Amino acid sequence: MSAADRVLVVDDQPENLDLIEEVLAEEGFVVATAPDGLAALRAVEEGQPDCVLLDVMMPGMDGFSVCRALKSNRGTARIPVAMLTALSEVTDKILGLNVGADDFLNKPIDPWELVSRVRALTRIGRYRRRIEEAETLLTAAAAYVEGRESLRSGHGARVATMAVRLARSLRIPDAELESIGRGALLHDVGEAFLPRDLRAAAAAGDEASATRLSEHPALGAGLLSGIPGWAGVREVVALHHENLEKGGPAAPEVVAVANRFDGLLLAGWSVEQASSRLRSDAGAGAFRIEAVEALLANDATLPVRPSGATPDWKDVVPVTSLVPRGRILVAADRRANREVLAEILQTAGHQVALVEQAAAVVSVARETDPDLVVLDLSDGDWLGVCAGLRAAPATGEIPIVVATSVVDLAAHRRAVRAGADDVLANPVDRLELLARVKSLLRLRLHGRDVAGLEEAVRKLGRTLAARDPGSGLPLRLLSFLGIRRDDGGATAAQRP
Repeated sequence: MSAADRVLVVDDQPENLDLIEEVLAEEGFVVATAPDGLAALRAVEEGQPDCVLLDVMMPGMDGFSVCRALKSNRGTARIPVAMLTALSEVTDKILGLNVGADDFLNKPIDPWELVSRVRALTRIGRYRRRIEEAETLLTAAAAYVEGRESLRSGHGARVATMAVRLARSLRIPDAELESIGRGALLHDVGEAFLPRDLRAAAAAGDEASATRLSEHPALGAGLLSGIPGWAGVREVVALHHENLEKGGPAAPEVVAVANRFDGLLLAGWSVEQASSRLRSDAGAGAFRIEAVEALLANDATLPVRPSGATPDWKDVVPVTSLVPRGRILVAADRRANREVLAEILQTAGHQVALVEQAAAVVSVARETDPDLVVLDLSDGDWLGVCAGLRAAPATGEIPIVVATSVVDLAAHRRAVRAGADDVLANPVDRLELLARVKSLLRLRLHGRDVAGLEEAVRKLGRTLAARDPGSGLPLRLLSFLGIRRDDGGATAAQRP
């Protein structure tokens, strides 16, 4: 746990606040409290916590309303929220899920469960901060690449805004809009790995330079290849210059149309000339005419031109709370339990593989690399399987949920010592299981994305620093890379 882990606890009962604050403070968390919903929103605005614990029943603004407000605001939507609810209140849990809650804590609060849940939620919060920071650095580096040619400065931002607006007008699902915006912003990032003067030479008619420049989509996609959660972004970057056949991916096409239009304007074409050329391109099969006409109807007269201010593409994207889907390995030695667990998880959209025997779990997990393991085995078996999964390098980081007939403080401690991330009581409550899976999948998937994004930032930043030693690379990027810049603007590595 990081010393910076911050938790906001919201409850109108002072004794509940005192109890939770005492338990969490003893574990090293920095705890802030709020007595009502409005105070909670002010506290989040003043200093974003790593997670929020919300009581359901409060006078004035209840916990559901607070959660809905947090999850509908782009600046706070990614903060993990756990609702404090009575174990028997299934309606509260359903409402909590509907307004975007990430987890539940049952009342009366069990200290061991409280610490376990909060530890997982704050890790998610920390991962989200690292993802956002890495994305900021990556887009800043991409903006620097396009800004090396002054006329192209802001091109990616304009293409992103046009592409997202076009996607919305074509009714492309909201779940794809963020990939479209990010992919458009980064569509030319692969040029960082090519000679600086290549684009100018290609524009002057040099065929060899044009051929070499055409490699930049693949180079950009390669840079992003280690980020599992950015598969849609990578597709946009890879295909934004392709002539996609009818029925092909819609996301790359909307970016391709917007990129073509802005590129023509950058080359000095008038809006009328660029519009005519886009229609001609559509007639030749490069784009669907519906996409071209929708772009021209929406953006041909809007201030997203090189001379105008560009709206942020994120302002166009509705805030959505995506539920992660994953590959889950279920090990249960009772057929009825296997079937119940599989039905719950598959209905929620997860891929499920089943194992009957405890002895096979570690080898199957090693072969299939699941995102999460659920164990419903006899006591002696699940303890050994947990230890086996944690001991193997290939499976040591996979989250584990244990379902057992006996859930008390001693059993919970045994499970955690053996390597389990969470413990549920049999018979498993459907909503409890889905909430646990949601949180643990985010931990797993965010952890992978953090590693991939930070590696992409390092690769891109080091390439730019080596090729442009006297450049004006963003200071935050240089700091992340451990590079200092002297008074003359040159850079020097502080560490390998």
